[in-house]
Amino acid sequence: MYGQLKSSWVIVAAGCGVIVLSGFLCGCEGSKGDGDAAACNQRGIAHAQAGRHAEAIAEFRKAIAIRPDSAEAHCNMGTAHNRLRQYADAVAAYKKAVALKPDYTKAHYNMSVAYRMLGRFADEIAVCEKVIAIEPDHADAWYNMGVACGQLRKYTEALAAFEKAVAIKPNYARAYYNIGVTYQMLGRFEDVVTASQKAIAIKPDFAEAHCNMGFGYINIGKFDEAITACEKAVAVKPDFAGAYYNRATAYYYKGNYDKAWADVKTCRRLGVDVDPKLLAELRKVSGREE
Repeated sequence: MYGQLKSSWVIVAAGCGVIVLSGFLCGCEGSKGDGDAAACNQRGIAHAQAGRHAEAIAEFRKAIAIRPDSAEAHCNMGTAHNRLRQYADAVAAYKKAVALKPDYTKAHYNMSVAYRMLGRFADEIAVCEKVIAIEPDHADAWYNMGVACGQLRKYTEALAAFEKAVAIKPNYARAYYNIGVTYQMLGRFEDVVTASQKAIAIKPDFAEAHCNMGFGYINIGKFDEAITACEKAVAVKPDFAGAYYNRATAYYYKGNYDKAWADVKTCRRLGVDVDPKLLAELRKVSGREE
């Protein structure tokens, strides 16, 4: 098939394209000096909730200076670093937290997010496995492990992890979407359609799932259905270049070359390069440049 734009994994467990971490915590209770540590920690949380993450880190450091054994303060500092995209510093803080409190699920989980952003997918998988060992029904950890496996092209393992996620959390639209993406990589296009349909049943305005379903339909020769799916995607997300791209491909196979060229033009306007093979075929069959 010419010119299709494959989908990408939605790679964050709690929001399409947005890093969502386990939140800031309280803590620092227990012995002499803890009141001051707790106050610093609370001020840090207040700063973080107001988006002042650098100020939050300063307060968490004060809390740790008073209570070096506060796993919560280390975890909170890691989360503030994550918010500032200081991922290596985040990992270092989370490691201190889990050294103090080995079963600290939130610190392990947030560390996996930091590893994701560093592109350290094998490390992300290892940390997700630790989360799951502590909390087997942690759907987001299974999900993130699936994404990391996918990034490493371990598609069978990715599929198994996503299926665990939806078994735990049946309304997990992003997991069904990523099951569809994984089926793309495995060349199982009817299953791409089925998984995308499940995602859309849960989240009808899931533009990426509509586009992915269009991709699946193209590969099984259902071009009208592909066009309809892509139209739904752009109705939700008018600047969705991938949907225009896949619709152009479907129009090409339908022989509707004017509409195919119109979608190619839109793709270019949105900054997406079109497969030269598709362009060459369009020029050949339409007898025009654009």
